[in-house]
Amino acid sequence: PKETPKSTEPPPMKTGTGWIFQVASLTERAKADAMAGNLKSKGFPAFVEEAEVNGRTYYRVRVGPRKERKDIDALAASVRDKTGQSGQIQRY
Repeated sequence: PKETPKSTEPPPMKTGTGWIFQVASLTERAKADAMAGNLKSKGFPAFVEEAEVNGRTYYRVRVGPRKERKDIDALAASVRDKTGQSGQIQRY
């Protein structure tokens, strides 16, 4: 039987009032999915979001979102601690 591709959950809704921790921005979907999967296996609410930048497609590996800045700060610190990824916090 043919393998069905595993369903990827849609990214959370952007509110413009929340915060997200972007762990990485990659050009390969497979690598982004693998990184998000690894983060999920560590208990983080990770997802991949596609973005077009200057005609190129990037796959942003993100964790969150959280309503409060202090909550995303704590989540980001935990991701950094467990993965060594520096990443950046952004409005979402």
